[in-house]
Amino acid sequence: MKKILLLMKAISCFMFVLTACFLFSCKRNHGTKNHDMEIKYTSLDVEKIAVDTISDVSYWGFSGVCEDSLYFFDRALSYYYKISTEGKVGTRSLGLGHGPGEVPVQRLLNVSYSDKLKTLIMMGGTYDAYLFDAARQVKEVRLKVDNNRKSYKSSGAYTIWDELIMRSDGSHFYYNVIGNNEDVDIMKKDYFTEAAIIMEVNAENGKMSPIGHYSDFYAQNANSLRHLSHIYFDVDEGGGFYVTYQADTLIYHYDENFKLLDSFGFSGKDMDTDYSVSGTDAESIIEALGKDAGRVGFYYWLDYVDGYVFRSYRKSGKSQTDGLQIYKDGTLVGDVEVPKDFRVIGYIKPYYITRIVCDDKKGEMFFYKFKI
Repeated sequence: MKKILLLMKAISCFMFVLTACFLFSCKRNHGTKNHDMEIKYTSLDVEKIAVDTISDVSYWGFSGVCEDSLYFFDRALSYYYKISTEGKVGTRSLGLGHGPGEVPVQRLLNVSYSDKLKTLIMMGGTYDAYLFDAARQVKEVRLKVDNNRKSYKSSGAYTIWDELIMRSDGSHFYYNVIGNNEDVDIMKKDYFTEAAIIMEVNAENGKMSPIGHYSDFYAQNANSLRHLSHIYFDVDEGGGFYVTYQADTLIYHYDENFKLLDSFGFSGKDMDTDYSVSGTDAESIIEALGKDAGRVGFYYWLDYVDGYVFRSYRKSGKSQTDGLQIYKDGTLVGDVEVPKDFRVIGYIKPYYITRIVCDDKKGEMFFYKFKI
């Protein structure tokens, strides 16, 4: 158990270093037979938008798109702000408390807005979730975790990643998971063939179900890539999933039952993928993490919006820019340079919008918008 905790701590530290140093990339350069590239976009006219000063803000929170606005949820204060595409801040709502329109807990793990439900879904840290609906009421949902922690099919066998990705559709919300005990952990020989990658939670009754699986590429290279096993995903309008991985060139499209519909993708430009071999024990994985931190490249974000799949990637520790791939119907239509930590989160006509970046030292918040 100590080894598992040490490994998870090392992975968490590694991801922090990756974000701080803005790294990563790939030399595998293959697509699928049924897809091609038709490059229409070689650059983007990206506009940086400063968010107006907010008097009560911790510069620590989550952002997304809510209908015709961005939102920012302050993790420390539980305040919820709507923000226009010009950076104008609207009326504050929510806040910490036990009233009908307040959040009863601090430091939520993540939030996600459901367009179908018109509801903000907030995930707590003790198998609790909170729904903030159009009537401006907060409803608590207790997550129903399975106490069997020894099976890959049990919700109790998993915990959240250090870099939590949370998505939602009309009836469920989802987050990425990793095994959390000696029977279900990333060092097991069968982990990449048996482990789930996403937790599905019924937004009404809290039922939890581990779903999904790693790609064949990870199953075939399990002993080399255990230190590069993060997954990034989004949900399509039919309840299916788009999934990408740190070191796998391909993007996978699954239906709502996680049956593979399609796979497509090309490696990013100028990516350094001279990865260290991780091995199969905690010490060797930690060693590989240390060697690759700040040096190599990887895929670090995916968003499906308005019929496009956007995938962000690091190039290398030396690169001053990141890359953004744009796919349409499985075809690569753009691979462009973008600022560091560039994560598309939605579309507000006529702009595609990125996540809000917070800089507490400078006391500023900003995001990017662009058209294609």
